[in-house]
Amino acid sequence: MPTVELRESSLHPGGVVGLEADFVWETCEDTGGTSRAASDVTVTITPSATGEEIVLARPVPEGDRWTVSGSFDLPADLALGPAVLAVRTRTGDRIDAELAIDVTAPPT
Repeated sequence: MPTVELRESSLHPGGVVGLEADFVWETCEDTGGTSRAASDVTVTITPSATGEEIVLARPVPEGDRWTVSGSFDLPADLALGPAVLAVRTRTGDRIDAELAIDVTAPPT
């Protein structure tokens, strides 16, 4: 199961979250069950205050380790407080790699 690793980030409304997750894959039934990069990946954030899952991006895993990596913009109206950052797949072998984070007020 992949894990989400936080990279350089500004975890506040209008900020940026950097993350990386390796081995985001699915089983390809067309080729006899071999593994390949997942085809339906989302990066989401779900603030505890609202419970609403917000899609930040739909990246494509790359490289030998099928890595999802990048910096993704956070919404300007993102609720403050605890939230769950996730890399998910919805087809084939479902992946739900999550990381608890705290969204703080932007610097003044």
